[in-house]
Amino acid sequence: MAAYNAERYVSAAIDSVLNQTYTDFELIIADDGSNDKTRKIIDSYTDPRIVISHNQFNRGKVATVNRLIEKARGQYLTIHDADDISRLDRFELQIAALVDDCQIDMVGSNYISFMSNRLMSTSNLPLDSEMISSFLEDRKPALHGPTTILRIKVLDKVGPLYRNFTHGEDIDFNLRFIGYFKAKNLRDPLYYYRMSKTSLTKSIGYFNNERVINSDVIYKLHGIRLRTPNINDLEKLEDIKLELLQKTIKDPSYPFRFGANYLYHQGLNVNSWLLSVKSITNNPLDFKNYVCFMEISLLTIKSEIRNLISSKKRFLNIHEINKK
Repeated sequence: MAAYNAERYVSAAIDSVLNQTYTDFELIIADDGSNDKTRKIIDSYTDPRIVISHNQFNRGKVATVNRLIEKARGQYLTIHDADDISRLDRFELQIAALVDDCQIDMVGSNYISFMSNRLMSTSNLPLDSEMISSFLEDRKPALHGPTTILRIKVLDKVGPLYRNFTHGEDIDFNLRFIGYFKAKNLRDPLYYYRMSKTSLTKSIGYFNNERVINSDVIYKLHGIRLRTPNINDLEKLEDIKLELLQKTIKDPSYPFRFGANYLYHQGLNVNSWLLSVKSITNNPLDFKNYVCFMEISLLTIKSEIRNLISSKKRFLNIHEINKK
C-alpha cells in the first residue's frame, strides 16, 4: 500500500486489510512523502503483520509500489489503494480461487464505486479468462487493478508490475499478463473504490492528448509484442509517441470520443455524455463525433433509467461495510 496525503481515509483502508478473515499475510506500506498526518497514522499501528518502509520524499505510486514489491515474501500479491476498502472476506475468497485452479494466476472481482455515502456504480466485469482477454483487446474495462490478487511468481515472466507510464500502468500490466497467463474475476463486489467530487470533475478534463496518446502507446506496444515475441517493446516507445501525436493533431476531437467511451464503461454516465458533446463542439464537421454522441446518449438514458428504478439501493453506510 502506497499512501500519499491520505490522512482522511488511510485508517479505513488499513483496517479493512488487517481485519481480513484470511490472516496469513504481511501488509507492506509506505507513506510517499505526504505533507499531512498520513505517516503519523500509519506509524500508530502495532500489528506485527505490518512492514513499514516510508519514502523520504514523494516518488509517486509507480516507483513506490515497485520498491515495496521487492520486499514481499509471500506467494500472492495485491496492491491496495490507501483510500479504498476491501470486504473482509476478499482475501479468503480470491486466494481460495487461486488454490482451486492452478491454471489461473490472477483473480480479481467486481467492485463498488462510492462517494461519501452514495453508491455511484457497481461494476460488471467479465468473469472468465477468454472474455477478460477479449475485453482487454477491445479496450473495455476487464480487470480493476486494486481488486486483483496474483501469484507473485508471474512477475519473473511478465516483468515489473508497473512500468513508468504517466497513465494506464494497470492496463499495461494486464496486457503483458494475458500474453502468458490466465485471469478470472469473481462475480461478487469485494472492493469499495472511493471517488471524490474532485475526481469526478477532473475526469472531464482528464482526456487530453497526453492521456490518450499514453493509452494508445500501451496498446501499440502490446501489438508489437504479439507480432514479435521477446522483443524489448520500449525501444519503439518514442517513435510510437510521435506517430500518435500526429494522429491527434489531425483529429483533435479524438481524445473526447475516447474519453466518452472510457467514462461510460466506468459508470460515469453524465461525464461520458458531456465529453461526447465536447467532441462535437471541438469539431462540428466530423461525422464520427455525432455517432459517438448518439451512442453515448442512448446508453446514458438506459443507464439512468436503471439507476432511478433502483434508487432505493443508491445509498450505503460506509461504516457498516465491514462490521462483523
